[in-house]
Amino acid sequence: MLAHAGVGSLAEQIAHRRTAACGHITRLADSVAARLALCCQIDASLRHLPSKNWKRRSGRPRNRWLDLVWQDC
Repeated sequence: MLAHAGVGSLAEQIAHRRTAACGHITRLADSVAARLALCCQIDASLRHLPSKNWKRRSGRPRNRWLDLVWQDC
């Protein structure tokens, strides 16, 4: 039914909107909270932790939003 309407699957639509949102966030000014949060997440993924005493909570690591964007690309 979706093929007749010319609309992709729900997973494709979510992936497209997630990558579009990432593009908008990366173009925001450096002082905007969403941009700062993205930069902090990128620093953490590159092992630049906030401080030497910082530790992740125990248990299974959650999927990060940026990891999902990388999978979509």
